[in-house]
Amino acid sequence: KIIVNARGMVAANMNPPLFFDYGGSFYPQGIIGDQIMYFNHEDIKKVIFKGYSDDDDKLMVDNINEWFEKSEFEKGNTLEIKKARSGLNG
Repeated sequence: KIIVNARGMVAANMNPPLFFDYGGSFYPQGIIGDQIMYFNHEDIKKVIFKGYSDDDDKLMVDNINEWFEKSEFEKGNTLEIKKARSGLNG
């Protein structure tokens, strides 16, 4: 299981830096050191629990989406990254 810890993440450790919808960590361990998983909405297969949400939450999502549309960052593709990494290791 993965818990969402953050939204609108730029993975600066990638070249070029890429935008992802979410940053998360394993449940129940949480964030350990600087380890965070980057993923997008389409990578989520099943939502087990959705926490508190209100008008401020919707406003934040709208602001993140507007910022991304105006930014020069490309959206990361987890499948492409996984394929590229497995090619390097294989």
